[in-house]
Amino acid sequence: MPCAKWLLWFPQIAAMQAVVFVAVGWLVCRASGRTIAESALYALMAGCFLFRLGVQSSHFLNHLWPIGLTHILGNGISAILLYRNHRHIGHSFRFAIDFFRQHPIAMGMVATGIVLRCLLSTVESPAWFPFAVSERFLKPSAETGDLFSAWVQATLIPVDVMGYLAIGFGVYALSRRHAWPPAALSAMIVALSLARWAHPPMASSFEMSITAASLLALTALYRFLEHPSIDDGLVLGVAIFGCWSDFPLGWLFPSVLAGLSLFLIQRRHGWHHLIDLLAARKWVVLLCLVSLGVSMPLWRHHGGDFLEQDVLVMRDNADGLQGAIQNAVQYGFQSAYIEPVRHAWFQPAGELWKTALGTMYIKTVRWLGMKEARVPWRESGFGPFVLLLIFPSWVYALIRAPRRLKSVAVAMALYGVLLCLIPAWNPENLYLLSPMVAVCCVMVSFFLPPWRFSKAGQRLLHLACLLIWAYSLADVAFLP
Repeated sequence: MPCAKWLLWFPQIAAMQAVVFVAVGWLVCRASGRTIAESALYALMAGCFLFRLGVQSSHFLNHLWPIGLTHILGNGISAILLYRNHRHIGHSFRFAIDFFRQHPIAMGMVATGIVLRCLLSTVESPAWFPFAVSERFLKPSAETGDLFSAWVQATLIPVDVMGYLAIGFGVYALSRRHAWPPAALSAMIVALSLARWAHPPMASSFEMSITAASLLALTALYRFLEHPSIDDGLVLGVAIFGCWSDFPLGWLFPSVLAGLSLFLIQRRHGWHHLIDLLAARKWVVLLCLVSLGVSMPLWRHHGGDFLEQDVLVMRDNADGLQGAIQNAVQYGFQSAYIEPVRHAWFQPAGELWKTALGTMYIKTVRWLGMKEARVPWRESGFGPFVLLLIFPSWVYALIRAPRRLKSVAVAMALYGVLLCLIPAWNPENLYLLSPMVAVCCVMVSFFLPPWRFSKAGQRLLHLACLLIWAYSLADVAFLP
C-alpha cells in the first residue's frame, strides 16, 4: 500500500523539516543582532511551535491539510528568509567556529554529549552505532495507515531533541548576562548532563518543550528590559503561554513567570511604554494569540508519549506547613536520585549513590520527625548536581546576586513554596520541577565566577558532568 510505505519515511521527513526550520531561524536571528546562543534558542523553539501548530490545527479541524499547509508555508517563508539573509551565512559560521576554537575542550564535551544523546533518541540507529536506541520513540506502524498518528509519533523525536538543545542554549544565553563565557559554558554543561533530560525515556517531549519555553521567556524578558521592542515582547508572551499546560498545576509556573515579568517591566519602563508597544502592533499580537489558542491546549492528549490521565491525579496537601516541609525533603532527594545502570561495569557506582542517598534521606526524615521513611523515588531524577551544586547556587543567588537575578531567584523560591504547599507529594509530580531546575542552572554561572573557579576546577567539573552524562546515556545504550 503506497500510504503505508510513506509512513516509514515520516521520521526522516520530520527530522529534515526540523533542520530547515532551525537553520533558517538561527540565520535570521543572527542577522537581527542576537547572540549565537539566543539565536539558537529562538530558532529551536520556533521549530517546536511550528510542529505543534500543525498537529493541533489538524486535530482541531479533523483534517490533515493544516499539517501540510503549515509546513508548506513554513518552507516557503524559510526560502524567502534564506534568500534575504544569505549574506550573513559566512560571517555567522566564522563567528561560531572562532568561539569553538576559544573553548575547544568544553565545546568538544558539549558536542560529544549532544551527538550521543541525539543518536540514542533516534528511531533507528545507524549501522556503525553500536548501541540500542530509546524504547520510547517507536517506529510508525505501516499496517495502520493512520497518517495523523504516524506524523504525530514522528514529530516526537525532533520536538524532544529541539527542546533538549534549547535548554542548553537557553541556560548559556541567560548565564552570559551574569558571567564570562567559561562559567556560562560550565552552567550549560551542568544543565545538559542532568539525568532527567539527558536520559531520553525520562522526560516527555512536552515536558522538555515547557522547560525550554521557560528559558525562552526569561531570555526575551532580559532583552525587553535592556532594549524594549515589540518583537521580544511578543516572544515573551508566546513563551509564557508556551509554559502553560493542562497537566495538574500546569498553570502555576507560567503564573509566577508572568508576575515576575510584569513586576520587572513596570519597575524598569512603566506600564505606559508596554501599552504603547502593544497598541502599535495590535494585529500581530492578535495573530499570535490565535495561533497559541490553536496550538497549546490539547497537546498532551494527542502528543504521544506523555503520562496517562489516571497517573496525573493530584491530591491536596492536607498537613499544612508540616506537610510542605515533608514535601520539600521528598522532592529534594527524589530529584537527586539516579537509577543504577543495568550493566555490570556501571551498576556499582549507581548502587553506591543510591545507598548514600537513601541513608541521608532516612536520617533527615528521622531528624525532622516526619511520619514516613520510605525512599521517595521510582526512577531517575536530575542527579547529584541538584543537591551538590544547583541548590547551593540558588541559595547564593538569593543572598548575593544583583537585583535582576535575585528577583528571578525569589520567583523560583515562591514557585517552590507553592509547589510544596498546594499539592501532596507524588513521585509523578517531578515534571513540575523541570522549569525551576532549568532556571536555577543559570545561577550556577554566578556561583562559579572565574576568579573563584580556576581552569583546573572547571576541567574537573566538566569531567564530572561528562561522567554523569555518560552514565545517564549508558542506561539507554545498555537496555536489555
